Parts: sequence; structure tokens; C-alpha cells
Amino acid sequence: MSYASLSLRLIDMKNGTELARRRTKYQQPRSITYRGPDLLLATDSRLFQLSQSDLGVRRTWEHAVPRFADALELESDSLLMTNWMRPTVSIFDLTTGRSKRLLLDAGLRPLRTPDRLAIYALRSGLFRSIDIAARSSQLILKGVAGLSVALAGRRWLAVLAGSWARAGGADQPAGETRELVVYDLNLGTARKKTLSRETLAVEAARGSSILWLVQRAPGPRVLPSIVERMDAQTCETIDTIAAPRGNDVVRVIADRSVVFFGQPLYQDRQAVITCGIVS
Repeated sequence: MSYASLSLRLIDMKNGTELARRRTKYQQPRSITYRGPDLLLATDSRLFQLSQSDLGVRRTWEHAVPRFADALELESDSLLMTNWMRPTVSIFDLTTGRSKRLLLDAGLRPLRTPDRLAIYALRSGLFRSIDIAARSSQLILKGVAGLSVALAGRRWLAVLAGSWARAGGADQPAGETRELVVYDLNLGTARKKTLSRETLAVEAARGSSILWLVQRAPGPRVLPSIVERMDAQTCETIDTIAAPRGNDVVRVIADRSVVFFGQPLYQDRQAVITCGIVS
């Protein structure tokens, strides 16, 4: 794919029809969040506000935008932007177009509790609340280092525990683990669970206690092909969802109870994406 063709596409999941496409000016689309009826899309060094219905451009920011943001959280007109490998939180003011930084730790993942914006540092295991206006943080709990984190029902903080090591000039987490730790933020307790399969990521929805664990099947295959659903309160398995033969799990959207599977077509340099809705 050429850089000129990099774009965001709106797809009708009922039949796969492309409804709209927005070119992103030779930059890779990296992360998306919502602003009312619109989308905020961060690329390598630009930010777009787009209509959800047709991807029409409402506004574009091209200067002083924090680079390579892979996670976004919006609070009023302040956009919290983080990059997986950087130890800084960037706060971008949508009104003024200016940004400020807050130095924390590596592996930052923004989350939202019932009453505050928070952030988990997977490198150190520190879970903090963030005050955007004051550009400050306050420690909520000291957890474990890991490779993935999710907040279920705005109460159960699930961390895939794993060590970090120096690789390629930067600290990086292990690629998979069988250790899960779930913190009950209401009771202040922690529950540890040994998983039956190598697990690469955990996802969760704000309105549900279900954890979605993205896992590898036994054998030499590296990419994940199983989703194990687990109750965060009891750490008991609810069910498992296996990818169709020849497919991999490419994305879980827990808020919508949707799993996306992908089948690569190497000769055509394409892939077939299948959407599974879990009821």
C-alpha cells in the first residue's frame, strides 16, 4: 500500500459495503475517540474531527499535535493522548491548539472510573487519577506490571501480569502471559488467576463485568485465535469463542460485544474481515 492511499474507511458491517473514505494526508490513522456526534481521529502528527455519518471534515489540527498517539480520552475540550512506549501524557487543548505534558511511566493506558479520568502505567503497575486542569496525578493503587489492562463495569481493574525487559533500545513487556490479576476498586481487594492459554490482551466494557481475553490456541501458531470470556468478579469462565478455520482474532470491541476475525489472502495482498456478534 502506498502512503498516498492511507485512509479511514466507513464500512457497512451488514454487507461490507464501503460507505465513505477519508484520506489522511500520507499519515497512518492511529487512534479514534468520540466527540458528541463526531469522531476525533489522530494520525502520526495531525488530528481530525470528522462526522460519524460520512467522515466529512469538521476541523483539522496540524500544528503542535502530540505525535503517534495510540490512545485517546476526551474531557470537555481537553484531549488526553498517550503513546504505548512513551512515559508522558500529552494534554491537547482543542480550543487553543496547544498541548502540555505530564511525565509518568511507560506503558500508559487511559481508563475512566465512575468519577474520574485515570491512567494505568503497565511498566510500573501504578494506577493514578488524572486532573487535566491542574496537570497533576494522584495514586489510586500500586498494581502489577503487565502487558494489557482493562476496566470492567468501572469497578474491576484487570491486568495481564508480565515482566518488562530492555529490547531494541527501549523497555518492552512480554508478548504473552498466563497470569491475570483483577482488582476490585470498591472493596480494595485483588484476585489472581492462572489462565489455561497464553493470553495477549484483555478488553472490557464500561457497563459489564465480563472480561474478554484474547488468546493463542495450543500449537505453533503465533497469532491469537480464541477469545475467552470471564466474569471479573469471580474469575470464572463464561464461554470461549474460536476463530473460524484459517482466521485470526484481529479486534475485540467489548462495549458492542463484537469480535472481528481476519483471514489473510497473501497472494492478493488483501484480507477478509468477518464480524461476529456475541449475544
